[in-house]
Amino acid sequence: MHCYCEKNTSVIDITDVIYSYILKNYDSRTEHSANARLMRNLFESSLAFQANRIVELEFITDKDLSTITQSDILQAIEIQ
Repeated sequence: MHCYCEKNTSVIDITDVIYSYILKNYDSRTEHSANARLMRNLFESSLAFQANRIVELEFITDKDLSTITQSDILQAIEIQ
């Protein structure tokens, strides 16, 4: 996820949290589990939390539009 996001947005480094999320899902996987779908869902949920966060801002900068924060990712993990 970090590499994919790095191309598209700036990400505060929370590699350990994402890694733990991946391991947790790996340990509870089924025969229908899909790693790419898991990461895509996390990325898309993070984008949704980013959008909800920046819509509240009075002035939105290019940096706001291209930054997924640690909080965005943590909230996305919570709902997965």
